[in-house]
Amino acid sequence: MKRLCWFATLVLLFKCRILAGTLATFNTSVGTMELELYDEDKPLTVSNFIKYVTSGRFQNQFIQRWEPNFVIQAGGYYVGTGTNNETDFRTVPEFGTITNEYKVGRTFTNQYGTIAMARIGGQTNSATSQWFLNLTNNVFLDNVDGGFTVFGHVTSGTNVLNLFVPSPPAGTLQRVNIQGYYNDYHEPIVLDTLPVTNKVTAFNQVFTNLIYVNFSLRRDLGIQIKPITAGQHQITWNSVSGVTNIVEYRDAPGTGNWTLLSQVVGTGAAMAASDTSSNPERVFRVKLIY
Repeated sequence: MKRLCWFATLVLLFKCRILAGTLATFNTSVGTMELELYDEDKPLTVSNFIKYVTSGRFQNQFIQRWEPNFVIQAGGYYVGTGTNNETDFRTVPEFGTITNEYKVGRTFTNQYGTIAMARIGGQTNSATSQWFLNLTNNVFLDNVDGGFTVFGHVTSGTNVLNLFVPSPPAGTLQRVNIQGYYNDYHEPIVLDTLPVTNKVTAFNQVFTNLIYVNFSLRRDLGIQIKPITAGQHQITWNSVSGVTNIVEYRDAPGTGNWTLLSQVVGTGAAMAASDTSSNPERVFRVKLIY
């Protein structure tokens, strides 16, 4: 099922401020981090990450790996239910592998506060759903199997990231070793460096102490409304590559149904659509379908 990701909402007839890329909020059990993603330089990687978020496959997501002074990692597991309706770990369904974009666009090093794609050792183009945040300057990762693709960085909330830098116990954070096993669906579960918010003594206590991550995405697509001739305007925006970009309008702010004006697959470049209405109260929006 296609899911909508709303990056631009109501736009009146004035120029809008342009932001560089998608802004992602990571709401975790221990605080909030804001990240800017590099849509322009790493379009496939960012689009892949957004697809997992908007499809719902990252629901009940948690930090699955904690390597102090190295990385925290997620994207491989979520909390679901077993065949007997009991709470259990599940593996995130994958959309498939993506091409490594380390050398695409500008090159970004794996330094502190950056987010990058995880993959199978020795397999350059094996990234799927898993990602990690660098807890220190891991520049050696730039030279491993073609480089680990950095596709964004933390812009605020480094105090949250810093909770994971020192070895446990760091504040109230602990780390537990869930011995590898197969769940009821025969999915392999390996969580040997799992961070939790408190000390746990039983398996069922783990789930209430996981460091969950909820995501929200937003983006200013740089929408502008420009007059062409009397009664005709041109709507321009910075398209998102590889997904359907839809321009809609309604004839008064806050009321009425949205009407399709233009639908096109984005290229990552600026795009335009023409509107022949002379209605000065007409409102436009751009939405993306992943």
